[in-house]
Amino acid sequence: MKNKNFKTGWLVENKLAALTHFHSNISLEDIQGVLQETTQMISNLKEPFNIIIDNRLAPIDRIFSLREFQSSSSLLNHSLLNYLIVIKPLHLTLNERQKELEISNGVKLINTDSVKSAIKIVKGVEKDIQSEKIDLTFFPDF
Repeated sequence: MKNKNFKTGWLVENKLAALTHFHSNISLEDIQGVLQETTQMISNLKEPFNIIIDNRLAPIDRIFSLREFQSSSSLLNHSLLNYLIVIKPLHLTLNERQKELEISNGVKLINTDSVKSAIKIVKGVEKDIQSEKIDLTFFPDF
């Protein structure tokens, strides 16, 4: 098996998960691995949680809506998922509509443009995470 081109983990145990990639050559195997590892991480949760998806290197040509994300994976319809914060690909720009909060099936999506802004957003909307120290070295620095 090739080296993993992704990383999943908890930035704040059982409250804030993160998913990232190390280069833009993202395979179907990478996507399946991310979904499998994340599903395993959240399998025993009893309290609401949040996810940051780092798409800075994703080879996609547009920003996806929350409904599109949710139709691609049942994970993003999880009954305890509160906020999904997506860091946009470096080569794309967010328009005003894409910066607005989207809500679907109880999940809230916020698109943003950087790791630091994603952390700032989640700390601003989640009381339980406000005082937590978050290690930004989880994310590759490009």
